Amino acid sequence: LELEHTGFYDVYNSPLTMIPSYKMDDYGNVDPTPLFYSESSLINELGTGNMYISTGDLVILLQGLFDEKLVPKDIIKKVFTRNPASVSYTYKAGLYDQDTNYYGHGVFRGNEPTLVVNKDASEGVIFLSDVYTKDKWNVDLTKKLYQQVVNFQSTTN
Repeated sequence: LELEHTGFYDVYNSPLTMIPSYKMDDYGNVDPTPLFYSESSLINELGTGNMYISTGDLVILLQGLFDEKLVPKDIIKKVFTRNPASVSYTYKAGLYDQDTNYYGHGVFRGNEPTLVVNKDASEGVIFLSDVYTKDKWNVDLTKKLYQQVVNFQSTTN
């Protein structure tokens, strides 16, 4: 896939490599003091193998996945198929299936990345925030931006 900004890291708290994150106060204002995380709390969050990926590489990876450049289509279908269950669920393989699109979300060091892509990852929005919002404001904004992208694309085609 020729990913250029993806790899592994072992530097946890270097000011040169970390983007500061912030928190909101009880009134919804951003506190301008950057948050600091201990090395032990970072190690706990790095259970994903200490990998990093840029937003551009993430798009290439998702498109490669859905274009069958990584695994055959039958495996992709199995991974994302919701099997019958006693409860309703939409989460499969790290993404939420929203019928016409996939939605992904996470929180790391107070940063809140959110993405919404259509089923083949040809259209989407990746929104990176340096403030985690408990009220899902970032998630809602990303979904609205994605809808604007889809609406714009449908008017230009």
